[in-house]
Amino acid sequence: MIIESIYIKNFGKLADMKINLSDGVNILRGENESGKSTLCAFIRFVFYGLSGRAEEKLKYISWGASSVSGYIIANEGGKRYRIEREAVCSWDSDGKASVRERSAVIDCDLSQAVFRGQNAGEVFFGVPAEVFESTVYIGQVGDSYVGGRTLAESAENILFSASESTNAKKAIKKLDDARVYLLYKNKRGGKIAELTSEKEELEERLEKAKAESGDIIALEGTQRELDEKIEKSKKRLALCESELDAYEKYTVRGLYLLRKEEAKKLAEMEKSVDTAQSCENHGGVRIYDEDYISSLEGLSRRLETVSARYESACRSLDDASRKIIDMSEKIEVFNRLGAGGDKRDKIVEKIEKNYKKSSSMKWTAIVAAVLAVIFGAFCIVGLVSEGASRTAPTAFAVLLGLFTVAAVTAFILSESAKKQLLRDCSTFGCRDYGEFGELVLAAKRDEGALTYITEAKENAERNAKKAADDLDAVNSKIVAALKAAGFDLETSTRLSVANAIKICRKRQSELEKLKILLEGQRQKVAALEEKLRSYDEDYLREALTGTYDEEKMKSFDEKSARRNVDFLHKSIEAMMQKLSETERELAVLNATVKRPTEISEALIATEHELESLTEKFNAYMLAIETIEAAGGKLREGISPKIAKSASEAMNVLSCGKYESLGVDPDFALTFTDGASTYPADLLSAGTSDIAYIALRLALAETLFTKAKPPLIFDESFARTDDNRLSASLRLISAGNIGGSSQCLLFTCHGREEQSMAAVGAYNLIRL
Repeated sequence: MIIESIYIKNFGKLADMKINLSDGVNILRGENESGKSTLCAFIRFVFYGLSGRAEEKLKYISWGASSVSGYIIANEGGKRYRIEREAVCSWDSDGKASVRERSAVIDCDLSQAVFRGQNAGEVFFGVPAEVFESTVYIGQVGDSYVGGRTLAESAENILFSASESTNAKKAIKKLDDARVYLLYKNKRGGKIAELTSEKEELEERLEKAKAESGDIIALEGTQRELDEKIEKSKKRLALCESELDAYEKYTVRGLYLLRKEEAKKLAEMEKSVDTAQSCENHGGVRIYDEDYISSLEGLSRRLETVSARYESACRSLDDASRKIIDMSEKIEVFNRLGAGGDKRDKIVEKIEKNYKKSSSMKWTAIVAAVLAVIFGAFCIVGLVSEGASRTAPTAFAVLLGLFTVAAVTAFILSESAKKQLLRDCSTFGCRDYGEFGELVLAAKRDEGALTYITEAKENAERNAKKAADDLDAVNSKIVAALKAAGFDLETSTRLSVANAIKICRKRQSELEKLKILLEGQRQKVAALEEKLRSYDEDYLREALTGTYDEEKMKSFDEKSARRNVDFLHKSIEAMMQKLSETERELAVLNATVKRPTEISEALIATEHELESLTEKFNAYMLAIETIEAAGGKLREGISPKIAKSASEAMNVLSCGKYESLGVDPDFALTFTDGASTYPADLLSAGTSDIAYIALRLALAETLFTKAKPPLIFDESFARTDDNRLSASLRLISAGNIGGSSQCLLFTCHGREEQSMAAVGAYNLIRL
């Protein structure tokens, strides 16, 4: 059955509420106190009415109205029904409450009432309210108990006669009449007693004959059994050997094809190595050779050295040229200042005087600073020493101050004289006193000074020319070497040779890798050829030309096949030996003993008839006993089936941890630890919950003989972890256990939505 929609006019705290449902999983999510449990109770109310005493019924009526009502639109067997129910409460003069209920089932296609005067739940589901509540109506599980006498007795009648209240007394009377015909209670009359007497007579005659021919019959049976087993084993052996031979040939063919493929790869790799070594693009020059690369690297280093030397020579030449030009200008200034009298001589004398003064003050400042440091150290030592006199530190402090002042004063005077010296030197265009000295010597026509300046320039010119020649020679040598090897020339020789070295090293590395791969491939091909040499040519030809089932060969278990062949060989050998011994014994007995064939055939016919009648008698007795003790016996009979179904569900819900559950005649749940049996209440809270859910689903699958109602879960997974929740939803969604194709899952959490998103489609309803 599929519930399409629910309308609640007034029920408990709910009023004027309509909910549309779909088949499959429906998640009805709402906060605590939002009415989820009340909505569950309303579904039970529509199918079975309010349960319990009047006081218990009032908890749904006393929410501000004197009645509760609503309806459910359901689809069963392709037909749509509107199931209505109303309960009205009234109070007498003593204040005692009474509840009157009205229900109706409307065929939506015909718009007329059907199943008048019948309870909708029992009409559609074939079970009473107690069974409905104990199976598909799964609330907050907690420490729930599924069993109970009411559920057990209802299940007994349902399973026995498809009716909850069928009386079995008439059936017992008919069965007892049939029993009397077959055998009296004192077992001295009836058809079975007659056949038993006849059987006993034949058995006495047969026993006498068997004493003489029993060994022959046994040996003949053994002979036939051995013949059959040997024939079956030979057929199995032939099949196994054929499959194993085919697999071996298939393996050899694969080995041959692999060797052929690897040999082809080897030839391609050898060709690649030859191509790499030929260096056709480089004029045949073996650019990967280490000697060639080293020569290029030597030329590169030589180029760097010569280039640096050439740049240094050019800088020296520029300096010498500038120095001659500067000296000429300074001499001109020097001569011009001396043309008007003794002005130049005074400036020269002043410069020399300031130079001496600056040097003297500089050394005075240095000596005074050193002495100040020394006296400062003495002063500190005197101050930190315990018990020392304070006179010495004071004297050292005074000396420290004096020499510090002297050092500062001397330093200031030295700097002042130095600044004046530089100003006077700049009069002649000189940067310092050293240039001024060279100028004086040159102005006095000192041949040594002039010669030194001139020779410096000439020497710089010679060095520059030699460096340029060396650079041209190295450049030419590099260009010639690169052109000979077919390298492209860049804008500079340095860049060209660097790129060439980079290309050579790369080619060298690639070639080494190819050679390593080539050697590995050669070893691989050699190993394959060594394996193939162990097979003769005829065997190889058969292996290569044969046809094979590729899928079967890929999944073939060679080790298992060889074990089977060895086992069958040994088994056939043992059976052949035993068969030979049996045939020798049988040949000796056949010569002397007669067979009781006729007696045996008559006894077999009598036994067959007696067995048939005895089976009927036992069936009648079993039926009588079963009906008389239907409660316990029937429940014991269905418990294994329910236990099996519950165990399958528990295995899924517990993610494979618990594979077996026990169910007693009252449907109470147990589990075993391998040694003892315990009630399911001893399981952890979450595990106990899923155990009782598994039992409920199993009961629903067994007990609902008509329509399968929706599974209703009201916060049933609150204590279940995420993995087991996903497993539970997957089982419920599949509908494999419980048989229902619709589930209503009430929750206040978002876990069920997240889990169902990974399981499959579902319908979300927010309350």
